[in-house]
Amino acid sequence: MSERQLYLRRFLTVAYGLSDAEVDVFYTLVELNKKVDTDEVATRVKLSKSRISLILKKLSSVGLVEKEKVPSEKGGRPKFLYEVKREKVANTLKTKGVEVCDDLQKAISELLKV
Repeated sequence: MSERQLYLRRFLTVAYGLSDAEVDVFYTLVELNKKVDTDEVATRVKLSKSRISLILKKLSSVGLVEKEKVPSEKGGRPKFLYEVKREKVANTLKTKGVEVCDDLQKAISELLKV
């Protein structure tokens, strides 16, 4: 893993309170670059579907993943598809990065009284 990738993983952990598993799922969705269901994500990251559902719910709630409801073909429960809208998420992450850096600069100034 490159230094930049490690830095981005740490940023996601700090700025959004994501766990390593949540970051892994986010990265998986970025790599897949398509709409996927919980089954496909669970297979890719080797976690249970229930755990993946919780992770996708969190990623969706913080604005990193889009969720789309798809009616079931058999008349049962609807299915949900998830994807990372690259441009939107890039803008979200850049904005959050600026906010985090501003907060960090203020914390440094307060700590060192400068």
